[in-house]
Amino acid sequence: MVSPYLQRPVRSLDEVQGASPAEERVEEVIRRVLADAEAAGQAPQDRVSRAVAAVLRLRPEMTTREVLILVRRLRSAGDRAGS
Repeated sequence: MVSPYLQRPVRSLDEVQGASPAEERVEEVIRRVLADAEAAGQAPQDRVSRAVAAVLRLRPEMTTREVLILVRRLRSAGDRAGS
C-alpha cells in the first residue's frame, strides 16, 4: 500500500512562494490600516507610518525599507484603482 502523501503532485518552489498566505496577509493588513487611518482623518504620511509599524509587528524579519516600498506600492495601486 502506498501512502496518499506520496501520491500527491510535487509543487515547485516558485508555486509555493507564489501562493504565500503570509504575503497576502501583509497586503490585507496594509490596506486595512491605510483605510482606517484615512477614515480617522490622518495625514498621508501618518497613514504610511502606521501601516509600516503594523507590518513590522507582523513580520519583524522584514526591514523598514522593504515594508515602506510595499506600502507605497500598494498605496499607489489603490490610488490608481480609485481614479
